[in-house]
Amino acid sequence: MKSIQILCALLLTVAVANASFVCPKPCGANDICVMIDSNCKVLPWWSCQEVTMGVRMVGQWNDSVNNCIYSQWEVTITNHLPRKITNLFIATDDSLTLRDNSSIWNMAKNGNILSLPTYQPSVNPSSSYTFGFIIKGTHQPHMVIKAVTY
Repeated sequence: MKSIQILCALLLTVAVANASFVCPKPCGANDICVMIDSNCKVLPWWSCQEVTMGVRMVGQWNDSVNNCIYSQWEVTITNHLPRKITNLFIATDDSLTLRDNSSIWNMAKNGNILSLPTYQPSVNPSSSYTFGFIIKGTHQPHMVIKAVTY
């Protein structure tokens, strides 16, 4: 089990290191890039108070046809500033094992990066945005906000 956790952390680090975001400053594996009025600041992910992410399991079930356990998750992004979020990138890894391509909603997925979909180009000031997905298994997928633009 520990080797799987180490492998997942390593995969997330590689995915984040290879991703490019809107900030011209280098954004490390444990950082979040926050862009406000074309000014970028790089913060440790745990110290960012501008935007937060809450994850909760909605339910789980056993699919006897496919002999697989699935779980449904809800993720809430909260914008704590009195400004509109115009772009958001969440890094994930292979722990986000979607049931199928239609098992994620209210978010666009490109490789290991999640972003706001075209039909929801922003998150209003001092409000929240929720997306969801169904995965194989009951583990909480690794997800980290990597960049946000106001």
